[in-house]
Order: sequence, then C-alpha cells, then structure tokens
Amino acid sequence: MATSSPVEVCNIALKRLGADAIVAFDEGSSAASLCEQLYQPTVDALLREHTWNFAQIRVALAARVEGPAWGYPFAYTYPTKPLCLRVNAVEPPDAQYDIENTVDDTGEILGKIIASDTDSLKIRYTGRITDVTQWDASFTNAVAMSLAKQMAYPLVENAGLAKVVGEEYIRALQHARSVDSQEGSTKQADINTLVDVRTHGFRDDFNRNWRVI
Repeated sequence: MATSSPVEVCNIALKRLGADAIVAFDEGSSAASLCEQLYQPTVDALLREHTWNFAQIRVALAARVEGPAWGYPFAYTYPTKPLCLRVNAVEPPDAQYDIENTVDDTGEILGKIIASDTDSLKIRYTGRITDVTQWDASFTNAVAMSLAKQMAYPLVENAGLAKVVGEEYIRALQHARSVDSQEGSTKQADINTLVDVRTHGFRDDFNRNWRVI
C-alpha cells in the first residue's frame, strides 16, 4: 500500500530505528516532536537534490506591473502554488534572470520575484509537493532514510546505528535518482545543435537543462 501521509513517512524511519510509531506530530512524544521538526526541511532539501519527475511544474509567469528598482527591466511573480524550490529551465532558453527578494519603502520584505531581461518568461521548476501520494516510492524511501539518519543518535543514542543508517540513506538516494532518471523520452540532439554546442551548450528537445560541454 502506498504511503499516504507525512506521519507514515516518519513511521518508516522510526521503524528502521526500532522506535515506537507515532500517531500525530502533536501527540507530545519526543519522537513526534523530532519528526515534526525535521520533516519539512528534509523533504525540501531532497526535492532540491535532483529534478524529480513527479515534482516538475511548467508555468508561464505573470509579469508584475513594476519592475526591479534597477538592473533588469522586468519582474515576475515567484511561484507559490506549489512553492518553487528550484528553477530548472526557462523559456526563452537564453533569458537572463535572478531570483531575489523585494522590499517596500520601509525595508519590510515583501517576497521573492524573478527579475529578468525578457518581457515573456516561462519556467520549469521543482515544486514543493506536499501530497506524499504523488511521490515516487523510491523518493519516499530516501526521505525516510534521511529522517532515520538524522534521528538515530538524538532518539536512540546509537552512534553505530546512525552510521549504518547514514550509509543506507546514501544508497537510497542514489537508487531514487537512478530510477527517476530512467523515465521520460530519449533525447536526441539535431545537427544544428551539434554544430553550435561548443559555444552555446546543449539543450535537449524538451528544454530540460543546459549542459555546457
């Protein structure tokens, strides 16, 4: 049966440590408090580790009325539904951009924008996918092993177990990345791309990522 909640993901980690399962993050136990503290930062960090297929979102950004105070002439609303954790590709592919915070006249931070030199910008980004039923099973296992690695010593005070689980986490992450990378169409560069590759880099047919050779 597929994992259906953050608590279930945490319970996979706790089971690996030989610790009791939890019912909810707010139940008051040490394990539950530790899980609540570590869960979202761990998920976000792992989502940024790789361009996971299940977390890729393509959007056409909405331009803001006011551009940046100086430099780039255009500003775009930073994606928040789901929250953008990492921009992986842009269209047009040669667009220049920076991700920045904006402030008001008093210096209060208003939130992120994408400042750019183009008047039309589309992006493919890694989103914060909070519904764990949408995760790949291998990614779920990598998250659980990362949580187990982080909780091993503070929860069960076993340095040896912490080392073993840490090694298991590395293998789980490598496996998850390998499985994820095998999905999708085979990309083939055309002859024009091959001619220009030395000076412009390589972009596959689906605008996944630039790779400079």
